[in-house]
Amino acid sequence: MGLNADSTDPFKLGDDYITRTQSYCYLGGNVSIKTISHQVKEEVEHRRKHERKFGCFLSANNSAPFYVKRKVWDSSLQSAMLYACETWGNLKPVKQTYTCTVKQLVGVRRQTPNRICLVDLPSHLYSLLF
Repeated sequence: MGLNADSTDPFKLGDDYITRTQSYCYLGGNVSIKTISHQVKEEVEHRRKHERKFGCFLSANNSAPFYVKRKVWDSSLQSAMLYACETWGNLKPVKQTYTCTVKQLVGVRRQTPNRICLVDLPSHLYSLLF
């Protein structure tokens, strides 16, 4: 990748040649030359697999107590979905996935208003997302 680069030729760094690329992975997140909003959409879509995994966990462990489901949601799903989100600027794409998993956790229909499901959400997360 290059910013305001005049040359696209590879350059030598020690014994290695560094070439121009369209994207690269840094600390688990993809960085590319696309706009930030497009990168965020791609990243959220990539992370939607965690939502599906959580749905499978809930259906496989339907009789598990709520606190166990909440612990899995807090420790694995929430951290996987929101990792590095403070660098995105706009969290609107995350809201839909986040509220969908909250509804799955609580066990209500998708048509249930979001605000009802998010009543007990910690204030720092609520202000981050809404």
